[in-house]
Amino acid sequence: KSAAVTFTIDTTPPAVTINAVVSPSQTAEPTLTGMAGVAVGDGSSVAVTIYQGASVGGTIAASGNVSRNAGGWTYTAPHLADGTYTAQASQTDDVGNVGKSAAVTFTIPPKVTLQTPADGEELGFSKPTFSGLAGHAAGDEPSITLNIYEGTSASDPLVDTVAGITPEGGSWTSDSIALPNGTYTAVAEQLDEAGNKGVSKAVTFTIRTELSIETAGFVHRPTGLFTGPTPSFNGVARVGKAVAASVTVKIYSGGAPAGSPVAEMDAGVSESEAWAVKPAVSLAGGTYTVQAEQALSPGKLVSAPISFTVDAEPPGVTLTSPANGSSTSSSSQTLSGSAGTAEGDLSTITAHLYVGGTAEGVPLQTISAQTSDGSWSATVSALSVGTYTVQAEQSDDVGNTGHSEAVTFTVASVPSVATQSSPPVASFKWIPSAPNTGEQVTLISTSTDLSAPITSFAWSPAGNGAFTGGESSLTTSFPTPGAHVVQLDVTDASGASSTVAETIAVSAAPVPLMQPFPVVRMAGSYDSTGAKISLLAVLAPVGAKVAITCHGPHCPAKAQAFLATAGAKSKAGTVLVTFRRFERQLQAGVKLAIWVSKHGEIGKFTRFEIHRGKSPSRVDECLNPAATTPIVCPS
Repeated sequence: KSAAVTFTIDTTPPAVTINAVVSPSQTAEPTLTGMAGVAVGDGSSVAVTIYQGASVGGTIAASGNVSRNAGGWTYTAPHLADGTYTAQASQTDDVGNVGKSAAVTFTIPPKVTLQTPADGEELGFSKPTFSGLAGHAAGDEPSITLNIYEGTSASDPLVDTVAGITPEGGSWTSDSIALPNGTYTAVAEQLDEAGNKGVSKAVTFTIRTELSIETAGFVHRPTGLFTGPTPSFNGVARVGKAVAASVTVKIYSGGAPAGSPVAEMDAGVSESEAWAVKPAVSLAGGTYTVQAEQALSPGKLVSAPISFTVDAEPPGVTLTSPANGSSTSSSSQTLSGSAGTAEGDLSTITAHLYVGGTAEGVPLQTISAQTSDGSWSATVSALSVGTYTVQAEQSDDVGNTGHSEAVTFTVASVPSVATQSSPPVASFKWIPSAPNTGEQVTLISTSTDLSAPITSFAWSPAGNGAFTGGESSLTTSFPTPGAHVVQLDVTDASGASSTVAETIAVSAAPVPLMQPFPVVRMAGSYDSTGAKISLLAVLAPVGAKVAITCHGPHCPAKAQAFLATAGAKSKAGTVLVTFRRFERQLQAGVKLAIWVSKHGEIGKFTRFEIHRGKSPSRVDECLNPAATTPIVCPS
């Protein structure tokens, strides 16, 4: 008999585990961790295998052996392409038992980044440009989505989403909507074909729009922004001790603020933070870029550049009929010619008829005509024997006016009174006598008949000789301010007729009051040193700019400005704007000015002055539409 041999059967594999992997992973080289078996005989290393797809098996994307360390293990994968992966750890003991962990699945999304604006950056303009890198691995979608949140994290309210941004050369860029003052967080996203979403690092930035250039003074054509040769510029700047009291406006040739400026102007900044300036010289036609700067201690503020085109070419209007030097025996004369048809050329032609051989002095008649397929025509009537000169003009939408050559003609004779019956005398009046743009105007015939009753009335509200039959009165309106010529033609029962032209002066519609009109509230108590303010707030309509300036001893701030933006605090079209910084003790002598403005509307101006031993004095006025000067409120 042999000697007895004692042995042990070990069927228990090592207890190896793997921790869940953050998915989607923020890196293409994720680090995997877990626990390793530490029983007697358990191997000192752990094998980690990463498979392509959502399950174990199939194509291996990466693998490696790592040593266990105090019962744990760590494995950093090599660079993985975008996609879905499944990882599993295994450990072998000295008798061949193999322990396997549960499988964990994770994704490597497209590697999209957000590089500008920089995290923590303060921007001096309201419409920033965002840019970054896009994932370009196989299967990555060629589209970036940018989300902008109002606050310091991506869990705050969403204010704008820009979808469908197409990367070029591995990078992407995009603009957003104009953002009011405040703090924002932006995140870029990119999907791949499997639906994995890559998310950039969140970038938090601040908008301070104290220095900007408004575009309301430009003309928007399909091909961009346009102005005439002498454009005006205006905008908003910062007011305070650390900034200059003026803005420097520079105009550069071309589509970027590069090289030496072709024009440079300084504009003072008002208490309401507004500025305006006009170049001292005319600009030639071409593309330009304007940018504003304001000195800051230290450094300077720079506005976002705005590119525009100067159109210095007036419309090419001509007058081809009548021929220069021609003669007629009719009491009326047809005028015709060609019209400018370039982008921005207006469709109205104005012809001035003068007595004599030159186009000088006060016109005898002024008539208007509408262009059609590059041509125009009109008729002047009620001409007596004599010499006349006519000249046509046409304007474009940026103020250039083109003039035709002046044409002189002669009325040699007109039918004698003896050979004709007495025609009616055309005349009319209008109500109201001084209309505004858009207001209904009633034209009423006051014509008289001499030989036979008047049987028909024809009106030409555009004054271009194109008459339409109607009644003895007509209701119309005028869309633009200025001198509008209206014609009336009347015919009597014998067929005799006469025409009259009258010029109606139309004024611009009065500027409306801001609606609902702002309400400024102050509450608190006073003592021998000044006043303790417990409430300082403005109830303003959505879209209004609310600003406060402070002068005097120990002001808590020289100026603040807010945009009344619809949100949680808005109700019935209004927003409650509270000046928390000024809700404190204010010393006697402090003067607060509150400006509530909105483009094209009359705003609100309120001034408080703090006194000793009595309540603050208050002055309420209106604010002109330019938000620069307090005015008396209209009745």
